[in-house]
Amino acid sequence: MYCVQCGSKTTVINSRATGHAGKKMRRRECLSCNYRFSTTEELIIKKKPAPPKPKRVRQKRLPKRRFSYSELARMSEGQIAQALEKGWIIPEDLERI
Repeated sequence: MYCVQCGSKTTVINSRATGHAGKKMRRRECLSCNYRFSTTEELIIKKKPAPPKPKRVRQKRLPKRRFSYSELARMSEGQIAQALEKGWIIPEDLERI
């Protein structure tokens, strides 16, 4: 960390945990101008987003199966319009073809 007065490197004089989980308070001193100041440091943990669920195609009287973009390429315009209307596919799926 750098000094807030002159911008030189600093050293930690004192370090202690605060009452909050993941927070530390540190007393620092500049190596060139001997200015002392306090900093608080907090650990931030970012959660990974959940992986997307695989898309499925709904068919009459047949079990569900995985969605494939090759099926969209074989569909007629009327079939694609019907699938969009019923919510089986979304416009972003058409952009991936």
